[in-house]
Amino acid sequence: MDNPHFSKTTDGLEKSEQFYSFRREMAEFGVESHAVVRPESEGFHLKITGHACGSTVAMNVETEGFLVKRDKKSQTSPNIDHWLLGLWLVGSGDFDIGGQSVRTEQGQLQLQQIHRVHDGLYSMHDIFYVMLPRDSLKGLESALDGICKVDSANAFHPLLNEYLRILAKNVPFSPGTNQSAVEEATLSMVRACILRSPEAIEAASSAIVATQLEAAKRLIAANLWSSRLNIEAIAAHMAMSRRQLYKIFETEGGVEHYIRTRRLEESFRNISTAGQQRRIGEIAEQLGFRDLPSFGKQFRAQFGLSPGEIRGAADQSPGPETLAMWASGQSALAKDGLFSSAGGGP
Repeated sequence: MDNPHFSKTTDGLEKSEQFYSFRREMAEFGVESHAVVRPESEGFHLKITGHACGSTVAMNVETEGFLVKRDKKSQTSPNIDHWLLGLWLVGSGDFDIGGQSVRTEQGQLQLQQIHRVHDGLYSMHDIFYVMLPRDSLKGLESALDGICKVDSANAFHPLLNEYLRILAKNVPFSPGTNQSAVEEATLSMVRACILRSPEAIEAASSAIVATQLEAAKRLIAANLWSSRLNIEAIAAHMAMSRRQLYKIFETEGGVEHYIRTRRLEESFRNISTAGQQRRIGEIAEQLGFRDLPSFGKQFRAQFGLSPGEIRGAADQSPGPETLAMWASGQSALAKDGLFSSAGGGP
């Protein structure tokens, strides 16, 4: 595909045309739509940003609230016989699925057939969708069609939620992105998270490891200040063995190294912004560094300066009125040559 990236918004249209434009496009998929936030003539926000990767399409869809109802008399094109897998990033929806009332919320997955979408009410939302062509997942047709007929929030292995969250952060992809690799990884993850068979898991191993690593990093970032952050706690939360945890962190120099580095970086941020409100030793101890001399050595090895030098620099850092002097080398900081000890100048 020559131009795989695409985007669309109603913001450039006259307010009276915004919802009608959206309604016309939804009708092509056999869906009736109705505005719920304001009268349809008073505007409707829609923003779509997406990228085609081979036969799959990944896209972020952000809209105001609306009501949808399938037009059972409508005939949709057989060329769009796809599944629509959505990760709700913001908002929620209430749907009628097989006669059951189902609520889908932030962080949950929703699977629909694109020509048989669920009747329901969407709140203002941001959803990351992946369109999955039927012929790209041969052998799984019955399983996926069955999931479409029930609450699909817990139908897949939780790693699929995390994988799609990572994918959503990178859409639209950079020009150098290997689109075939993204397509292969996505389809492999879907297969593995449905079948959970050794063969399917092996085929998706690279994507699984990358997803597990990202999930573990997020867990660590959220618990840097916790005294309970350790190898055992992370492994238990991730439902994996210590050996598996060490394996996924090999490219990061090991899990202990990764935690220590993130905590040192967190200590740097706090020491350089806390002024004299919190002692250096207090910050270090709360981040798991019980031995202050050892902390100082590790800090200097990481940043080239001692914690005290960073604190001193923070206390003397120029305000807006002296920024021009500092940039031109006229401030006390520049004259003292404090930063030159870190290789920052002559």
